[in-house]
Amino acid sequence: MRPPIKPIAPRKSQYGIDPALVTMRGSDLPGMTSVLLTDLFPDLPPVIYPGPEGVAAVRRATEQALAGVDMSMIQPGDSVNILASHHGFTLLGGEAYAEMLRTIRDVVRERTGTEDIRLRAGVGLRFRETEEYIKRFGLDEYFQGKAMGIAPVDRGIPIETEIGTLYGIARAYDAKWIIHAHNSDVREVHFHRQVDRAVKPFGMSYARIETRSTYHQNLGPRAANFVARAIFESPFVQSKFAFTCFLVMAPNGVVRVDADNNLYAVNDRITRDGCRYYGKVMTLLGEIKDCIAILDFPAPVPYNFAGGVIYANFCGVNVDLFDLDNPLPPYTWYTE
Repeated sequence: MRPPIKPIAPRKSQYGIDPALVTMRGSDLPGMTSVLLTDLFPDLPPVIYPGPEGVAAVRRATEQALAGVDMSMIQPGDSVNILASHHGFTLLGGEAYAEMLRTIRDVVRERTGTEDIRLRAGVGLRFRETEEYIKRFGLDEYFQGKAMGIAPVDRGIPIETEIGTLYGIARAYDAKWIIHAHNSDVREVHFHRQVDRAVKPFGMSYARIETRSTYHQNLGPRAANFVARAIFESPFVQSKFAFTCFLVMAPNGVVRVDADNNLYAVNDRITRDGCRYYGKVMTLLGEIKDCIAILDFPAPVPYNFAGGVIYANFCGVNVDLFDLDNPLPPYTWYTE
């Protein structure tokens, strides 16, 4: 039997217990073993991270992806907000996502001549979470004091959309240009069902609590996706949007970096990848009749990872999330 895969070491956080109190992990239980995803699914794509080059491979992939992006709209002296989400920092320890953010800053600075490049990192309901990530990965220093966490309870800004007035976080949009820096991890597929996955942060990480609550509580997994699309397609956001850059994931790691001036082009590509690779893992897990799930990750219960998917996905793997005859997936904010 293969030895168990060790989880990342616990880190000090106001949202978790003191690491000194963690004396045993799930992988330490007697009889634990592991199986490689590539043994189960040999057609999974090769990954650039984790790998022998470390985050240098992520930097090179980001530079190559950005080489095909038009940045001519950004002039010397213009202010630029790189918009990030806390989800990215939970993938493979977070260093790959942090390196993509650093590289975006460096390339934009080199190609456009502007020095006013900020990082705005959004969160869910753990309002100070990205502040911890910013310090942990040295992003406050790397962005020369211009990195900050933004929370859904921060001051909002009204955004007029085709479905009415919605609300973004003011600090997300307080620059002349915005760069949408995200990842393709399917994560909450029980909510978005791969519909406009790439657009989702505009209704979540960059949105005020009133608007993101519309996503979760008012509309839910059947209709909420058009909230994010309405915000992104608003004249206000379109007047600021420069380009997007994505860390592209498979269940076994980082596959590549994708960047484009057309967010929907990226959305199409990551939708295909998500269905192609993550669907197999979920289908296999759906064949398990009885099991004990061990949750060993410093995150809210639904967001514990294993095999590239979160526990909330695991709760719903015995139901076809794309079958509209099923009124709701087994796990939603309505059922938890």
